[in-house]
Amino acid sequence: MADPIRYVISELGRNVLEHSQSQVGGFVCAQYFRDKKRIAIGMADAGIGIPSAIRRSHTFTSEAEALKLALTPGISGATPKIGGNDTNAGAGLFFIRSIAKVSGNFFVIYSGGTQYKLLRRQDNPNFLFTDPLMESHRVVNDLPKWQGTAIGIDITVDDKVEFAALLERIRNSYSIGVKARRKDYYKKVRFT
Repeated sequence: MADPIRYVISELGRNVLEHSQSQVGGFVCAQYFRDKKRIAIGMADAGIGIPSAIRRSHTFTSEAEALKLALTPGISGATPKIGGNDTNAGAGLFFIRSIAKVSGNFFVIYSGGTQYKLLRRQDNPNFLFTDPLMESHRVVNDLPKWQGTAIGIDITVDDKVEFAALLERIRNSYSIGVKARRKDYYKKVRFT
């Protein structure tokens, strides 16, 4: 029961420390809903925000595209290298989004003036898309500006769900996504 909660909080906290450049750190809150066997977790920071963090290593044309990149496996603001580096693989937000999807739960990320929300009702809940825009989702632009990042996720607290097996499924999807991105990247013709 504690494994998914510990994983999500540590991964979100790590993102605050490694990417946000927040002068005040991050804020976390959680609430347990006993009747639904669900815990809601929220974390926010007042840092530079996802668009600024991703811009250090990747190019994009909108805040929505920056959020898409942040949720894509193998993309990290720490390096332009597909699959990340030794300390930052670009896996955390993909894993967190996937945990929410597989368990049919809520996930939202808000940075700048844009929000990505994974819809609870999924057409194919057992298949993990590496492209977050392939999931049933909603993107809202032109929201009030939040310079940092805010993330919310609900986790079903159910002893029947084997967290290690779930992580293995997500790891496999992550690996497939990174390999596909590398293959596409090396197919491109580049002249220097």
